[in-house]
Amino acid sequence: MGYTIDDVFIKIGEFRQYQWYILTIFGYTSLSISAFPTMIVTFIAAEPDWKCVDGYMNNTVCRFNKPITLTSDDYKARCKMPREAWTFVDDFTSTVTEVGMHNI
Repeated sequence: MGYTIDDVFIKIGEFRQYQWYILTIFGYTSLSISAFPTMIVTFIAAEPDWKCVDGYMNNTVCRFNKPITLTSDDYKARCKMPREAWTFVDDFTSTVTEVGMHNI
């Protein structure tokens, strides 16, 4: 004769405070471990502001004399410029700044 789920619960005990405690600890631990790779992208893929390099500022190559923010309409203008004409404003490091500094 096999056991039903109710028979198993009667045999091992009901779902009480200890089981809730264990479920809470393991639940929060697994949630934080599985959510970490998703949340870390926010920080490692951040794009800092950029500005024209002094030699190219107010030039036909780079016509901006102030830092360009991510929300600016001219943010994508750097894609049409040579890499030596612009630089990132901050010392902030992310995958965007590393790839942008070496491969563009």
